[in-house]
Amino acid sequence: MAYFPDRGACEGGEVSRRKSGRRRLLPHQIRRKHRKPATTHRGRQKEKHHVAGTLFGNDDPRICVIDGTRVDAVPEGHMVVCRNEDKPLIIGRVATIIGEAGVNIANLVLGRDERGGRAATILNIDDPLSDDVMEKIRAVPHVKEARLLKL
Repeated sequence: MAYFPDRGACEGGEVSRRKSGRRRLLPHQIRRKHRKPATTHRGRQKEKHHVAGTLFGNDDPRICVIDGTRVDAVPEGHMVVCRNEDKPLIIGRVATIIGEAGVNIANLVLGRDERGGRAATILNIDDPLSDDVMEKIRAVPHVKEARLLKL
């Protein structure tokens, strides 16, 4: 959930936009700190997430960081965002569950902090997934969290 010019901001949280010539930041970096009380499937309260994005040209937004993990995701349509351990078989199992539900994967992006560490799997999909399908994804070994977003 990021803020991009002409797409608006999500509810709650803080948004900042930074234009920088420093090499370590992208030319137009947009950061989103999201604080919103929520109960997840694991029963946690008051989650806090950090999402940063950038805009290439005037019409090509990208999510480039989610909770400290670098990614290059297109923020549009239906998205599945998974936080998982960097282990074999996760991508194949998640993709199989989505395919067996009859939903096409339009784009897949991976990111990890370090080999064997924390990772992110982001999928743009053509149609939304049911709650049952999302529960199957959450049950995949080494998947710590999975969310379905509509942007």
